[in-house]
Amino acid sequence: MLQPGMKDTTVKGCHYPVLLPLLPYTNSIIPDSVACDVLNLYFTEPFSSLFQYASPYVLNRIFRKKSMICSANPRKPSPALAAMLWVSTQTSDAQVLKSSPMAKEKILDGLYTVCLTLLVPLACERKN
Repeated sequence: MLQPGMKDTTVKGCHYPVLLPLLPYTNSIIPDSVACDVLNLYFTEPFSSLFQYASPYVLNRIFRKKSMICSANPRKPSPALAAMLWVSTQTSDAQVLKSSPMAKEKILDGLYTVCLTLLVPLACERKN
């Protein structure tokens, strides 16, 4: 499960402290900086820029960006972050996703596995 009490580390260029507890699950799949970029894509507003697009799979945000970037009182980490990364990666144009024909599929499969690993225990707890 995601633990908020992670050692105080930062990822260069990443302004989402809430993402730090998820990075040990994803750093073997995608670089930490790419995870931050993909989460940034999740929060991109449609038509906000000519050079950056929003993911068409994000119909409604379940968290506010402001609550994710607050470093003084950061939001409690949630397994839903893994799902947010997985959804945003579907349409991300990060270079690591274009490195080989199978790269994107392998990364998406890995993130999907992380989602299931983190979310399934929550579903089992609710049944009891």
